[in-house]
Amino acid sequence: MIALALTPAAFAATVQHLGTQTSTATGAGAGGTPTIASFNIPSGKNRALFIWAAFERDHCSPADATGGLCSTANTAGTGLGDNWPEPRTGTPPATTTNNQITARVTGPGGTVDKQNALVIGGTPSGDTRFISISTSPTGSPAGTAFFSVSNFHIVLFENDINTLLGGAASGTVSITFPDVNTPTNAGDDALLLASVYQNVEQTPNGFVRNATATAQVTTGTPGNSTLAPAAYDAGQVPNEADDGKLVIATSSSTQGFAATPSGYASLSGSLVTSNGNGTYDTPNGDINNEPNGMTGGAYFGNGGATPGSLYSLQLGGNATTLIYGATNASFLLESDNADVGDAPISYGNPSHTLAGIRLGATVDADSGLLNSANATGDDTNNTDDEDGVTLTPLLPVGEVTVVPVSIQNASGFLNAWFDWNADGDFNDAGEQMVTDQAVAVGTVNLNIAVPATAIIGPTFARFRVCTNNTATDNCNTPVGTVQSGEVEDYQFQVSRKLVLNKITTGIAGGPFGFTLTNTGQTTGTVTTAAANTATQVDGDTGTAGTQVFAIASPTTAVTINESTLPAGWSFKTATCVNAASATVGSLAGSTYTITGAEIAASTGFTCTFTNDRLPILRLQKTLPNGRFVATDQFTLTIAGTGGPATATTTGTGTTATGTATLNPGAVGASYTFSETGAAGALLSNYTTTYSCTNALAGGQAPSGSGTSFALTAVTGDDLTCRFTNTRKNQADLRLTKTNTPGVNGEVDQAADTVVSGTTTIYTLTVTNLGPDAADGAVLADPAPTGATCTTASCTATGGATCPAPTGAALVTALQGAGATIPALPLNGTVTVTLTCTVN
Repeated sequence: MIALALTPAAFAATVQHLGTQTSTATGAGAGGTPTIASFNIPSGKNRALFIWAAFERDHCSPADATGGLCSTANTAGTGLGDNWPEPRTGTPPATTTNNQITARVTGPGGTVDKQNALVIGGTPSGDTRFISISTSPTGSPAGTAFFSVSNFHIVLFENDINTLLGGAASGTVSITFPDVNTPTNAGDDALLLASVYQNVEQTPNGFVRNATATAQVTTGTPGNSTLAPAAYDAGQVPNEADDGKLVIATSSSTQGFAATPSGYASLSGSLVTSNGNGTYDTPNGDINNEPNGMTGGAYFGNGGATPGSLYSLQLGGNATTLIYGATNASFLLESDNADVGDAPISYGNPSHTLAGIRLGATVDADSGLLNSANATGDDTNNTDDEDGVTLTPLLPVGEVTVVPVSIQNASGFLNAWFDWNADGDFNDAGEQMVTDQAVAVGTVNLNIAVPATAIIGPTFARFRVCTNNTATDNCNTPVGTVQSGEVEDYQFQVSRKLVLNKITTGIAGGPFGFTLTNTGQTTGTVTTAAANTATQVDGDTGTAGTQVFAIASPTTAVTINESTLPAGWSFKTATCVNAASATVGSLAGSTYTITGAEIAASTGFTCTFTNDRLPILRLQKTLPNGRFVATDQFTLTIAGTGGPATATTTGTGTTATGTATLNPGAVGASYTFSETGAAGALLSNYTTTYSCTNALAGGQAPSGSGTSFALTAVTGDDLTCRFTNTRKNQADLRLTKTNTPGVNGEVDQAADTVVSGTTTIYTLTVTNLGPDAADGAVLADPAPTGATCTTASCTATGGATCPAPTGAALVTALQGAGATIPALPLNGTVTVTLTCTVN
C-alpha cells in the first residue's frame, strides 16, 4: 500500500491531483477483496474522488478438471462462471458480464454508495467504465473462462465528498465493496486505487471516458506490447491545457509497464501482486506460464488536444514471453470554470460553475480554494469579482441593516447566511437570513435584522445565487457545488451601537453638526423636526433611513463633539446612558466622552444633546394716520445684553421703514424697548402704544401704552415689537353768527338795528376746514343781552351731523355747557338757526 500526493499547480482552474492511495489483496476468502481503511481527502475546490478496482480471477469447475485444465482440488461445482467478482444473473455458466459492483465510501459525515456505470437491473450512480477480458477453453460454452480480469471505475464528485466529510473541509474515508463476490481460488488477485483531484467540472461530463472500454491485448500477446488509447466519446473531445488526463492500466504479468508516459506522473508506484498460487497446471494454447500475480498502473498529466497524442503504455516484459492479457482505460478530467468562496475554511467550500445568474458585474474562474482569514482570497485571485453585495463593515447589534445585492445576467435564486454567533460556520438556527428568494436582474435590497444576541466582533457572511432551485441543483446550503451562479463571502463586524439624539428648546432648528471618534461614520448633521422633541442623527447616510452610529472598536473611547451650530443657538447640555439606562461618560465643553471601559461593558448607548434657541428681539414703528409734521422721524432702541440695537426710521406719510434688531439676545437678560423723536419730531404730537408678537408658541407678547417698556428674554423668544404712534387731530373750525346776513351771509350788515318787542333770527354756522375731522366739537352761544331766545333748529351738510337736542332744549344747551356736534368731517357744516325776541 502506498500514499502519494503531488503539489498543485498554480494556474487558474487547472485540474490538480491532490492525493492517491493504493491497496492489494490476494487469495481466496474475504481477505482477497481489497479495501482502504483510511484515505485522506484534503481540502480542495470542485473535487472528484476516483476509485479503481481490478480483479484477476481463476475459474475452475468439474468440467475443467475432466478436460485437464485445472486441479481437481479446486472445484466449486457451479460451472465455469463461478468466480466473477461482480454479481451475475442467470444460471452458470452465465453469459451476463455487465453487472454492477458497489463502492461503499464511509466518512465522518455519512456513507455514499456508488456503482460502476454499465447496468443490468439497476441505475449507475458513478460515471465511468466496466472493463472485462477473459480467456476461455477451446469448445467451452459462451461466457465461460478459466481466467479473467475485470476493471471497475467509479467517481464521486464534490457534493458526495461534502456528505462524506459532514461539511468539513478535509477528512478521512474508508472504501469497501460490500457486494463483490468473495474470491474462491488461491490464485485470485485484486488491486484498488483511490485518487482525488480538484478543479474538476462537476457534471457527468466532468469525467469523460474514452469511447471504447479498453485499448487491450489478449491471450498470447508478447509481453512487451504497446497500449494506446482510443478516441473520446463524441462531443467530449478534450482541447484545454488545463484539463487532466488519467490513464489506468492492468497486466496479467508481474512485469508491469516499462516506463511512465512522457508528461505524466505515476500515481500508483509499484502496484503489483506476486501470487503464484493459481490452480492451472497445464498450458492453454501458446500460453507458456500460468498467471502469477498482476500489475496495475495509474498515470496523470495535464494538457493535450487528442488522446492518441498524449501517451502510450509499453508492457514491461519481453517479446518471447506471452501473457494472458492487459487492459487500458483513459479518462479526461474536464477542468472546471468555477467561482468559490473565500471565508475561512471552517465555513466550508461552496463552488459555482460560471453560468447564468451572477452577483455584480464581474466574475472569474478561481484557481483553487481561496479560504482566507478575512475573506479576501477571491479579491486577489485573478480579477477582484467581489462586487455584488454592498455590505457595510459594521452591523450594529439589534438593528436592521439594508444590504443591496446586485443581480446580473439572469434571474434565479438568492440565499444568504450570517454567522451571528461567530463560531466559524453557518449552521446555527437563525443564520440563514435569505432562503431561495426569487430574484431578477437589478438591485435587491435585503433587510438584515441583526439579532440582539449576536456576538460583538468580527464574523462572516456568505451570499449565493444560482439559476435553479431543484432537488439536484440548488444553492440553499452554505456549501456544495452548483452548476450556475456565483458565491461571494464578506467579513464584517457585529458592532456596538450609538443612538445620537438632538433636542432644541423653544423651536425646531438646525442644521447642527457633530464629529465623532471610534464610529463607522465620524460626522453627522441634523435639523430637528419639532421643538422639545428628540430627533435622531443619521449615523449611516449611505444607507436608506435613519441609522444608528456603529461603534468600531469594542474597547476604545467614543467622543462626540457638537462642532457646528446655526446662528442664534447655544449649547445647553448633553447626557449619555448605556443599554441598562445608566448614565455613562462625561461632558467637557461641548464634547462628551464615553470611556473604552464603558464601551466594553455595554452593547449600546443613547446620547442626547440639547440646544437653546437664543432670543431674537426686534423693534419697529407704525404710523396709522401719518405724521404730525411731514418731516417727523423716530429713533428706535433696544438696550440690554448684546445691545444696544438702534434704527432711525425713514419714509413719509404712514410709511416708517427701519427695524432695530438684537440677535442674539441673552436668556434671562432684561431689555428696554424705547423710542425718541428724530428730525424735530415731537412725541407729544402723538398718542403712543406698543404691542409684540412672538414666533415662540405660547411665548410672551407684551403690550401697553407709552414710549418705553421692558421685558426679560427667555429661551426661544422670537419677538417683533412695534410702537404705534397715532397723530393727534388737527382741525380748523370756522364759526359765524349773524342776524342780518351781509357779505357772503357771514357777517351782519353795517349799522343794522333791531326793534324792541320784535323777533330776530340768528344764524350760527360751524364749518370744518380740516385737515382732520372734528367729531365731538362743542358749540356754545351764551344768552345775548337785550334778547330772549326761545327755540332753535339745525341743518348739517358734508357728512356732519346736528347736535342731539332740538328746539328749546337746543337753546338751553347752547346757552349752557354747549351742544355737542357728533360728526364734523373735513368740509362738513352745521347750521343752527336761533329765534329770539328783542326786549
